[in-house]
Amino acid sequence: MYYSRLPEQLQHQASTIINEAKVLETQGNYEAAIEKYKAAIEILTKLVELYPDHRLSQAYVEVIGRCQAKIRELQNYLNKQNIEESFNPWITQRPNVKWEDVIGLEEAKNAILDSIIYPSRRPELYPLGWPRNILLFGPPGCGKTYFCAAIANELNAVLLEVDAPSIFSKWLGESEKNVERLFNTARRMEKENKVVMIFIDEVDSIFGFRSTEVGGEVRVKNQFLKEMEGLKDLNVNRKIYIFAATNKPWLIEYGFLRRFHLRIYIPPPNKYERKRLFIKYSSPLNPSPDVDFNKLAELTENFSASDIKEICIRLQNILAREVIEGGYNRTSLRRPEMNDFLKVINNFRPSITPDLIRKYEEWNKQYKSI
Repeated sequence: MYYSRLPEQLQHQASTIINEAKVLETQGNYEAAIEKYKAAIEILTKLVELYPDHRLSQAYVEVIGRCQAKIRELQNYLNKQNIEESFNPWITQRPNVKWEDVIGLEEAKNAILDSIIYPSRRPELYPLGWPRNILLFGPPGCGKTYFCAAIANELNAVLLEVDAPSIFSKWLGESEKNVERLFNTARRMEKENKVVMIFIDEVDSIFGFRSTEVGGEVRVKNQFLKEMEGLKDLNVNRKIYIFAATNKPWLIEYGFLRRFHLRIYIPPPNKYERKRLFIKYSSPLNPSPDVDFNKLAELTENFSASDIKEICIRLQNILAREVIEGGYNRTSLRRPEMNDFLKVINNFRPSITPDLIRKYEEWNKQYKSI
């Protein structure tokens, strides 16, 4: 009687252990889950060896295969985690962008100089402290990331670049641990007397409103709030700065919004700035003297800095094609003339609409802090 019931008993035991492994996995205890899956495999293997002709023998083999696959998945994750702990995925080499390379943005520059750059250089002159959490918002392609690179160089800061994919993980508890690791890295460098800039790109994808949120997203937000709270006291000579950039500031939760001491609008370039951008980006093409940069600036209202750069790139491509398809008669680009610029502009649509600009300006009036 005992032996006739043995397959069912072993099957029940293996099933129980697999369920325990799944619970451990949801709790983030992956090492213990692996051991449970191994134990289940051992029992099921014994079942197959003892009862090869059992009607469920093939099903046991399939379950063994699934357990082995789960062990490989968890082991690969743990190996990856160990590798990641030996280096920091956020540390980025600062782009070689100087302060003077940033065209325009005078109001934003003055705000950063007064609130960040000068205090960091002469902290004894600022007994009341200065901001540490800064939000840059505005239309896409207007220089938020470029501006942050210039600020990082002015501060001589270690740059830690963050976005949603580098934070969120499918593994339970890992997303908030990533936030903790990020700030632990920043604090470790701060102890080495280094200035640290944490740059969060597309911050609305992390701090934004969600109609439905899973537990991991909530825990990540709470962890960020906790870390940002530690930088809220202005009257502390800390060396960690959080700079965040977004094209959609209206999506950011108010709880995060109020923790940004500075909220700075990065607008589209004005006419004078567009002229300077055309001169800068077209200079390698050596434009003809007949090119009227004032006229080009007039024709490109609502164009972003990226739009103007793209226009110059398209013009370069047209000139290069002339050389390549013209055989070996010419070996270099001809100098572009005014008509060349006009042809490209006439076939180009700006990435910013007047309605979008009005939306930014209205939001700026309500929430700006400079």
